[in-house]
Amino acid sequence: MFFHEVVDYNTGAVHDKEYFSEGWVTEFRYGTKVRDGADDFGNLRSVYDQGWGMSPPDQAFIFVDNQDNQRGGGQVLSFKDGDRYKRASAFTLAYNYGFTRVMSSYNFNNRDDGPPHNSDFSTKKVTINPDGSCGNGWVCEHRWRPIGNMARFRTAVANVTQVSNWNTDNDVLSFNRGNRGFFAMGKTGFSVTRQTGMAPGQYCDLISDCKVKVNVDGSGNAQISPADQNDPFVAIIVRGLAKYHINVAYQYISVALPQQWRLSITVKARAASSINRPY
Repeated sequence: MFFHEVVDYNTGAVHDKEYFSEGWVTEFRYGTKVRDGADDFGNLRSVYDQGWGMSPPDQAFIFVDNQDNQRGGGQVLSFKDGDRYKRASAFTLAYNYGFTRVMSSYNFNNRDDGPPHNSDFSTKKVTINPDGSCGNGWVCEHRWRPIGNMARFRTAVANVTQVSNWNTDNDVLSFNRGNRGFFAMGKTGFSVTRQTGMAPGQYCDLISDCKVKVNVDGSGNAQISPADQNDPFVAIIVRGLAKYHINVAYQYISVALPQQWRLSITVKARAASSINRPY
């Protein structure tokens, strides 16, 4: 996967549209828009702002943050913003705009901090804690369930541009991508009835690795509630009927590596039902 990094905020001499003929182009304005939407879900409906000159969906290479601007002091959200970052990232993977990249970071205190290192300055290994998070100073946002598990959702709805049944009542955002997937998120735990756009049946919630099952009735409605009130997200997909649930599914996602490595690669990632996600 190759893309062109163009920093275009409509204020400089170089513009992203000059590179459309060459392929995907970075859309830095997206980080600002989704940052605002993480606090006010109403803003997410216009996250693709044509009036600001943002790249069209088939040209935009999007991300919540990258190795540079995550150190910019509030310009965009980063892992340091916790729940707000989860909301922005999960929405990015659920929505129909652009080609998404997921950030995977190490912890830092100052802008120029390098990766975690040993006394001889060799880079520390990534260790995996019992809860599936990373240790040794590595953050590994791509292992957070509202991010890593949403890779499967993104794949399932990849060929569907339609976004239907947009609803932000009670500060819970929900929408469906045609009849291929349904997504909901809140700022706290919730229990709501929503139109899913899905065929009747019992579906596995991707975020909880099927600990929660969503029952869609004949009219497409379902009672929606997250498994973990601290991770208030629910996502189901057409291939996620509970009776067909499998333990592992491989999906392709783009992962941005830490600052010192300065590259983006596409990796084959385990993104389904267990804690065995890649580091």
